[in-house]
Amino acid sequence: MDVKHDPEASRLPDWARPDHPVMRYLLHGEAQRSGRLARWVTRIGGLGIAAGLLLLSYQGYRKNTPFAISPDVESGLFVVLYLPLVLLQLFVTLIVLISTESVFSLTAQPQAWQLVRITTHGAGLAVRARWAAVLYQVRWLLALLVVPRLVFVAQMVADLVGPDRFDLERALVGVTPDISPGGAIVLLAALMIGTVGLPLAIIAFNAALGLFLTGVLENRRLATMARLVVLIAEVGIFNVALLFLDLASVRWPYTNMPDLGTLLRLLAVGDQGLRLLDLPSYALLWSAVDYSLYAGVWLLALTIILGVLTVWLIRYTAERAESPSEQ
Repeated sequence: MDVKHDPEASRLPDWARPDHPVMRYLLHGEAQRSGRLARWVTRIGGLGIAAGLLLLSYQGYRKNTPFAISPDVESGLFVVLYLPLVLLQLFVTLIVLISTESVFSLTAQPQAWQLVRITTHGAGLAVRARWAAVLYQVRWLLALLVVPRLVFVAQMVADLVGPDRFDLERALVGVTPDISPGGAIVLLAALMIGTVGLPLAIIAFNAALGLFLTGVLENRRLATMARLVVLIAEVGIFNVALLFLDLASVRWPYTNMPDLGTLLRLLAVGDQGLRLLDLPSYALLWSAVDYSLYAGVWLLALTIILGVLTVWLIRYTAERAESPSEQ
């Protein structure tokens, strides 16, 4: 495909376009490292795992024992998709973290690295292009994460404006703080944006963090160990969040949640924010935990903060790669 005439590609920065020399080199290198057979095996294996998770989640739904969710949640589709989406986000988050090393392996190929360096800001472009290439390679997994969330967002909008609309005024009675239905809708809009955007922000941040660790820690073995430590920590935090829910017998919709601080910490890890997209269940939380209606603002703030940190990490790593001491 001639990317120069592709309207989608023309909206991207130069360094993120597939026809840019550095980007093309990185994508070509990935294609050479993983042959066509290996890529198909990976895709088929991934589809098999996804199908298995869907089947497991569906069986739990049929037996009235869904994963970490009360069987009283009204949306059957939500109950079935929750487990696969949670594990898929964790999988993609970890994959992008460990997929960022190869840009600096260019330095082990003097001729290739020299070609990159003589390009204007070539080393920095290689860092930015590698970040974009990592996300490009998991684009279909990102779509699998986003599309179901958009379905749940559409379902929430339908609950608010559809013919069988949710009685928002009644749900707001006794809620702290006192808020009008219009204000609640603004907060729910923040929730929708934050719940869709936060997984993407986490994944983009992890890709930038992987590049940062590889670029700052000059010892390749030390950089690998650092990424491994971060990987173990992220898996640990994810599991601790779910373990807390089991040990504390806190089941969605969290009507026995200890306090707002605990709720906000859980929303930041383990994809717990996904649960809030089931409006009838989420509304039960409003009167049980004060200020829980503002959870969407928290998710949106986390998304923006991670976006800013991602930009800073990429910029710092690129500037470091361009510095004379690194060349």
